[in-house]
Amino acid sequence: MKKAIFLLLIILFFGCDESDSNFNLENGNYSGVFTITESNGQPQSGNVIFNFTNNSYSVVPEQLYLPPTGAGTYSINGNSIVLIDTAIHTTNFDGTLILNGNFELSYNGNVLILKQNDTKHNRKRIITLTRQF
Repeated sequence: MKKAIFLLLIILFFGCDESDSNFNLENGNYSGVFTITESNGQPQSGNVIFNFTNNSYSVVPEQLYLPPTGAGTYSINGNSIVLIDTAIHTTNFDGTLILNGNFELSYNGNVLILKQNDTKHNRKRIITLTRQF
């Protein structure tokens, strides 16, 4: 009996794949607000438009460099999205502001939320987006 329970627990443990809970990010345009909070605690916000299409994305800010214009690929695993910016950028701004790396991904109603805690540069980014129809 103990062997059967142990075997059942192993099957349950390895049978539960985290990727089963992947977000279904629909292709399309999303608009919203990008907020970055620097180490001094002062947030800066600006309107932004994202386009997500077939694991590619582009981002266009309303206010220059908040965030920088960008484009690249993305992948979703569980409740995180990884943005890999492949756009060519000028050097007249802080390149560490480019949206790259791992973001926590969640939905609040119909609002898509991306959060990144950038410990290397001691800042936080939050992007709240709503799909446009």
